[in-house]
Amino acid sequence: MAKGNDGNLLQHTCELAAMRAIIRAVSVKRFHLYCTHAMAPSEACETVPNPAGREQLTRALNLAAAQNKALPTGTKLRTSPLIDVLSRLNASTASYPNTARVLSNEAERLGVALSAVLVDTDADVEAALRASFATPSVRVFRGDWRKPIARFRSYDAPWLFTMDPDAFSTRRTPGGIDSRDLRLVAEHVDRDLAAHLGVITVFGYAMPQATREAFWEAVVDAFGHHEVEFLAVAARSALKRHVAAVICADKDVLTDVMVEAHDHLDTVDAI
Repeated sequence: MAKGNDGNLLQHTCELAAMRAIIRAVSVKRFHLYCTHAMAPSEACETVPNPAGREQLTRALNLAAAQNKALPTGTKLRTSPLIDVLSRLNASTASYPNTARVLSNEAERLGVALSAVLVDTDADVEAALRASFATPSVRVFRGDWRKPIARFRSYDAPWLFTMDPDAFSTRRTPGGIDSRDLRLVAEHVDRDLAAHLGVITVFGYAMPQATREAFWEAVVDAFGHHEVEFLAVAARSALKRHVAAVICADKDVLTDVMVEAHDHLDTVDAI
């Protein structure tokens, strides 16, 4: 999870929209999440001034906080599924939730059980995840996400496979991913797409144009036999974008995800 910029809002809007679209499409009692870069259950946002890269997130957090305050009679605030979750979690720049908390909160509201595999490299994060999700249905692993990838298997539930790496590059870097990793994910999840409806989301932060083009090519190369869509929001630099790739075998589900993302992000564009 990027620490406190509009990429967070893009990421969690897409992930939440994916889960909601799948639950609308099929009658389910359980939803499965696989998160390769899980991060701590909540973290403080970066304190450096970031007016060009946090505007949408700040507005969403302010609207979420306002839901818990007394408002003038007749006042209606703009809302979204993610803003509602942030409000229920009392999210703030001092305590911003990770993907697992966002999705588990919405799943509980919808009456759907959530199982998950959460992977992170940090020992403190591992401990925090185990404490926050102390249930057999949520498995936590520390180390390289590629090693427990086989344990993603979800034989009886629709699912979301989501990646929030430190960076995408043309070569593998610590904490980052490259085109080989995307092909590995595609090879793995294709087997599950045949059995249960699923969505893959992959995110990149503050990508310059050349990196966005390489990312687009790598995603299409790995997942082009499925339906693929891209979204982007402005980063701190005018030349960079936070980027989301959303992949699904079901065109109608992917369309629903795109509609919800466009409806609830102030500004979003294609890359």
